Amino acid sequence: MTQSLLARHIRVALPALSLAVLLAAVFYMQPRAMSYVGLNLLLNLALPIAFATIAQMFVITINELDLSIGAYVGFVACVGATWLRDDPALGVATLAGGVLAYAAVGALIHVRNLPSIVVTLGMSFVWLGLAILVLPTPAGRRRTGCVPP
Repeated sequence: MTQSLLARHIRVALPALSLAVLLAAVFYMQPRAMSYVGLNLLLNLALPIAFATIAQMFVITINELDLSIGAYVGFVACVGATWLRDDPALGVATLAGGVLAYAAVGALIHVRNLPSIVVTLGMSFVWLGLAILVLPTPAGRRRTGCVPP
């Protein structure tokens, strides 16, 4: 009984220990990150990844697999970096449309009993294509019209 109790405590402590090891490696390689601003910069970007991980956890709970979550997060990041800043109404409408489209894909998978791995693999290319349309170059430069820069 003590063996299983010890194993359970180790399993509960494993995420915190992993974070401590990861932060120790980061602080060793970049000591300036060991400040309030440095930690804020490191952990501020972890929130979208945590939300995507939780979303994937819900999908895996029902024995399915979603291969498009990463591409969708990239699409949301592109919309947030461009349209949400320049035209908030368009950005919010685009994000709401993306959520509705994602829900429609989930409903289609459920109603038609389609293999989620195939549908979400296809949707990952759709999300990536939409992200490229919103933000075609990696450095943050976006098109302002139909004429190439």
